[in-house]
Amino acid sequence: MVQYLSRITPFHPSAPRYKDRLLIPVKDKLIPVDLRDVSCFYTTDKNTRVCMKNGTYYPYTKTLEQISANLNPNEFFRANKQYIIARDSVQNITIWFDNRLLLTLDVETPERIYISKNKAAEFKAWVVNEI
Repeated sequence: MVQYLSRITPFHPSAPRYKDRLLIPVKDKLIPVDLRDVSCFYTTDKNTRVCMKNGTYYPYTKTLEQISANLNPNEFFRANKQYIIARDSVQNITIWFDNRLLLTLDVETPERIYISKNKAAEFKAWVVNEI
């Protein structure tokens, strides 16, 4: 009986399915990108970009809200209004003023990434995979 249940569990309809790849339009092509190669998503002046671990940036047409709805919350975290970050891209966490956190990723980001003191506990639990 247990062997039977373990076989049907992956097909359970309530299990959420998250994307593992993106298609990024660049000029007249679509570039398939594995989400394991993404360091972060960020937005500036209503332009969203995908930042790859190799330092490459691609423009992306979706908003951070639309992107985060399709990402696995165990792998990606909405750091603030401008950034969604990948767990394995976090290199350093500095305790900043007012118990905020300053993050350093494995790539150079256009702006500093801060986690508010309200989200700091949730972020720390997420980094060590406790949630």
